[in-house]
Amino acid sequence: MSNATVRPLGYDLELISTIYISHSKNSVLPLLVASLMVNDISIIAIDGDHIDDVRTMIDIIQHLGAHCIQEKNRLIVDARDLQNFDANIPECSSTRYSLLLLGALSARLGKSKVALPGGCDLNRPFDFHITCLEAFGNEITVDNRSITCIQKHSPKTEFSLPYPSVGTTLQAIFSTVIGDSRLAIIIRNTALEPEIDDVIAFLNKAGAKVFRDDSNITVIPVGRGSLSAVSHEPIHDRIEASSYAFAAVATRKVVLLKNCPVKLMTQALTILEQLKCIFYIQSEHDILVDGRSIEESEPISVVTQPYPGFPTDLQPILAALCCTLKAVSHIRDEVMPHRTGYVKELEKIGALISSDGNKITIMGFESLSNAVTVNVSAPDLRGGMAIIILAISNGCDIRIESFNQILRGYSRIISNAHILGGAISHEHP
Repeated sequence: MSNATVRPLGYDLELISTIYISHSKNSVLPLLVASLMVNDISIIAIDGDHIDDVRTMIDIIQHLGAHCIQEKNRLIVDARDLQNFDANIPECSSTRYSLLLLGALSARLGKSKVALPGGCDLNRPFDFHITCLEAFGNEITVDNRSITCIQKHSPKTEFSLPYPSVGTTLQAIFSTVIGDSRLAIIIRNTALEPEIDDVIAFLNKAGAKVFRDDSNITVIPVGRGSLSAVSHEPIHDRIEASSYAFAAVATRKVVLLKNCPVKLMTQALTILEQLKCIFYIQSEHDILVDGRSIEESEPISVVTQPYPGFPTDLQPILAALCCTLKAVSHIRDEVMPHRTGYVKELEKIGALISSDGNKITIMGFESLSNAVTVNVSAPDLRGGMAIIILAISNGCDIRIESFNQILRGYSRIISNAHILGGAISHEHP
């Protein structure tokens, strides 16, 4: 990264606003599910300023019988007395990660029941999860309220995922970690996202035997009750860090981002380089972004791909940034082609943007009077963040319905919006 250096000359770091990056949402949620397979105490090093999705998952695993205690900067999960397999509760309908309970609970208890999943409305079916669970010996029943999973047969010893989905990869791992230790199960075509490797590291610390070879993962099952006490710090959130890096550019602010997983942010930092944005990397964990320094006439063209490609989760955030440029930019989403619900909401706050299937074209924005409050709705987590970024960039006031969507992934969004130069009013969920 040619723009990166460890010495931000000419900047007084004590006077620069700082945004602290949280531990990865997409690691913490499956780690909480994984803790249910540990017949002991799990310690997860996260602070108590939880996003809504993490609070929901803690409520779910406590309903199932795990005891959770937040102690300063660590969450203690005691799942030794876990006996309840029934998670057919409303909380499971608010997060898609609840699907992972199917594999985890069936592996430990032989059976699981989970309410139909929720989360962002991105038109994603869960058929890959069903196919995966069935391949590893489970019988699945789906009705209009819940999914029931019962261990019935021996698992396949080799299975290729129909698509390298993060959720399906985790489902496959959870379904096979506990079982017949005489087997070696090979899972092919798995997703490469670093959050998966974070979960694998946690499980292996607890005594699991999970090994990655590029897109192939080999699991040697361990017996029930074999996973023991574990302590683990999740990786920090590459999507949150990249979101705020893009936000600093979109709002033309100088911001110091602390606790960034810099090595996992290559795609986002490449965009900053393309825009000639000055940024400095310090101690491999902090990034100073000078959003004032960009080349506004530089067009952006991106196609989202599974990791290590450009993340689909950043697609709406990048679109908001592109609205602030004086060039026509294009984004094509090959991962979640239906992720365009935010486009009409951005139009309400001045965006010159259109979508055609999975293709988004961005032509800038028209300034709105700051005397007018615009009512918008957050269609999903990342779309909601895009709305906030463009509203701050455009200098207009917005009132956000479904604001809880944004709180599912950005716990400090109110204070951080102030750092970026904005103020938010919203309807409480």
